[in-house]
Amino acid sequence: MLITSLLFLSLSSPRQAITLSRVNKAGETQKYQVRSHLVIESKVFGSDTFVPEDLDIDYDFALAVAKEKADGFVDARYTRPTMTITEGENADRSSLKTVDKANWDLSLVLSPVNKIIDVKDNTPKKPEKKSGGLLAIRKYPTAAQESILTSFIGELQRLSLFIGSLETCMDFQPKLPIFEVSKGDTWKETVSFAPQKLKSKDNKTVMQRLDYTYTYEGLVDSGGAKVHRISAKLLINADMTQFLKDNVDGESFGRLGLKEISYHLNANVNYDVDPKTMRTLKGVGESKGGFKIVTSQFPEDPIIEQRLTGKTTLKMIVK
Repeated sequence: MLITSLLFLSLSSPRQAITLSRVNKAGETQKYQVRSHLVIESKVFGSDTFVPEDLDIDYDFALAVAKEKADGFVDARYTRPTMTITEGENADRSSLKTVDKANWDLSLVLSPVNKIIDVKDNTPKKPEKKSGGLLAIRKYPTAAQESILTSFIGELQRLSLFIGSLETCMDFQPKLPIFEVSKGDTWKETVSFAPQKLKSKDNKTVMQRLDYTYTYEGLVDSGGAKVHRISAKLLINADMTQFLKDNVDGESFGRLGLKEISYHLNANVNYDVDPKTMRTLKGVGESKGGFKIVTSQFPEDPIIEQRLTGKTTLKMIVK
């Protein structure tokens, strides 16, 4: 009797499938704030101590919907006037706060699953600033513009803070599925690329996709209101050394003197999505990762090792 009752309940209570499709209306302007904090703990060759340094990157942005198109697509204008960068106090100086007048002004075609289909950059052009690490953030960062190591370190730090190009930062997240989902369903979206080993006899390393795995967690209570909860996870554990060896001529690779460039990152984000409009109300991302660079000359002690701990919050301030 009990088994029959449980079977009846299971058959009569199927998982409810829903469509997650963002609704954007012409004439509306959605405004958000992004607040991020990164702790960088660095240890250099000859030292036994990790020295911490804080880095905050804050900005506000707006999405003004100009025109509705077919199938939920819209023409919209994305603006980000400034970015405030605060570098924490260290042994050489006190804390340093810089307001970057970014003046981002982009015309976008945005899909109902938060994918940018087309973009036109209306931002006034200004000379590029050359700097390493996270301060080298650009809308469209390219490895050709930076050295291999600087590009690698900068990309890892960007992923740790959920900040980078428009496709990878939290501003247009989460990426929504094109199919109906029920609680527990998952889907994937590429956010970046990194050297990873192929499962083959030659053990070759090539650039492969880094995918966020999204999970629909169902309808939950958040801040006194019902929201759709979508979680996102990114896991990286790789070594760049073999990739360089495979893609740089032997003499040049020998001059680099590199033995190991290993890195890892574990990032998790929870997004609260409005049940009616499917617009993101809030996102909280946390990450832990790091890297180390070891040379063949000093194989027992990395020339630099960093541990990264990041947290970023996205919040809608005007619906």
